[in-house]
Amino acid sequence: MITILGFGSLLSERSSRMTFPELQNFRLGRVPNYRRVFGHPASIFFQRGIANLETKEISSLSAEPCPGHAGFVCSVFEVPNSDMMSENGVPSLAFLEREEEFNILPDVVYHGLDSPDATGTGILCTSSDDETYLSRWERITSKSNMGNTVSILFGGGNAIPDYDRAQFTFDIAI
Repeated sequence: MITILGFGSLLSERSSRMTFPELQNFRLGRVPNYRRVFGHPASIFFQRGIANLETKEISSLSAEPCPGHAGFVCSVFEVPNSDMMSENGVPSLAFLEREEEFNILPDVVYHGLDSPDATGTGILCTSSDDETYLSRWERITSKSNMGNTVSILFGGGNAIPDYDRAQFTFDIAI
């Protein structure tokens, strides 16, 4: 079993069960020294038709390190590994493909929300950057959805222009 630290739609047990039907021990926790950010356009929003360029509703939620920050509330649950992670904490290709725009950290500390003395570690999807994304996926272009997303954002064409996801970052207060 591996422990998942969820945020966004995974804060809902119902939604978490849609992604992970075999999850066990759903509970709430807090991830210290990280914050949640809407920081990059998500290709899946374009694939599913839920992105709205007119209103700029294109940004995806991720987490990023923020030393000294109180952190954020997360869901904590266990799922069968099912080849998601190797024994040495390296994500499988299938897991990387599903979470293509994120860095997957295997050992992030969390504290139980109901019992703060209960601590553990789990997997957290954190924000990535263009360089990491392109170096990871340039060899597997058929698996890259970001190229299609960039094409939509910049008006078509086959070539990916110079692209920096930071230009699509929106400041929000949560």
